[in-house]
Amino acid sequence: MDATEAIIVIVAAILFRPFIKPFIYTFTKFTKSELDDKIVEAVANPLWFIVLLYAADFLAGDYFSSWRYISYVHDSVYALIAVLVAVISVRIAKIIIFDVFGHAKLEMDEKHKRTALSAIYNITAAIIWSLAVIYVLASFGINVGPILASAGIAGLVIGLALKDPLENLFYGLILAFDPHFRVGDAVSIGDVSGVVEDISLRNVRIRTWDGNLVMIPASQVANSQITNYEFPDDNVRTAIRIGVSYDSDPEEVKETLLEVAKKHPKVLDDPAPSVLFTEFGDFALMFTLYYWTKRADKWTVLDEMDTAILNAFREKGIEIPYPITTVYLKNAV
Repeated sequence: MDATEAIIVIVAAILFRPFIKPFIYTFTKFTKSELDDKIVEAVANPLWFIVLLYAADFLAGDYFSSWRYISYVHDSVYALIAVLVAVISVRIAKIIIFDVFGHAKLEMDEKHKRTALSAIYNITAAIIWSLAVIYVLASFGINVGPILASAGIAGLVIGLALKDPLENLFYGLILAFDPHFRVGDAVSIGDVSGVVEDISLRNVRIRTWDGNLVMIPASQVANSQITNYEFPDDNVRTAIRIGVSYDSDPEEVKETLLEVAKKHPKVLDDPAPSVLFTEFGDFALMFTLYYWTKRADKWTVLDEMDTAILNAFREKGIEIPYPITTVYLKNAV
């Protein structure tokens, strides 16, 4: 490349953003797939900077070759180019992982696939950035050989100093590929309950039922008791405990409760609702109605069931007693 060609490249790069880039987008819009649009969007700006830097470096070397700091400028330019190449690589890797493999038909459920792809992307990005850092160090004349060779000795010191981060990294990888712990699952971890939003190499993000975002270190999650409400499916059981007057007919109470449960459209037929006469209480005969719903419908159905039971008892004259204490006085005047 001579000076004239370098100037032409710089001019073309300057014109790229306002003219050439929109021109390219006109062609990508004719395709049915959005993949080419995403690739152009991911690559265009970093590639524009790379071309501009490369041409500027050539001109600087051609016209300022005698400048004492020209070698540092050259090294800095190529270090920036390496960073931009890493940016492009990470963006393309994200597109390939989430848009290509993410839409492929794999023999796993959607939540597990999302979790696994997220872990693969995090590992790929970490490798790309590690290689970029090594190249940048080498471009400034720093010999990375001794650094890598001493990694064994330094690893012990670093491992002790970074025990918790490395432990979180290890457990983050384990959780990411655990088929029973996935992004999108409703879980309870210790005293935190909610939906798993992300499993990273450092922590697990939980969106609680109150809408708060809680980040729990991966090592703490792995060493805690986890309740996953999505396995073996997302069906959940609800128990409604209710007391009726001692004058009530137990069979009528059971039939009424089952009738209310079976009429509700969101109460599952399998497993079927059931009623148990569980206790002779101090003030009432105690019954428990058990029924199953989808997890997302649990609280709505509970509200509707309570209302329907109260109305059904009133229609049939089944009394729900108040706590009453009767005091008998011996030898009262």
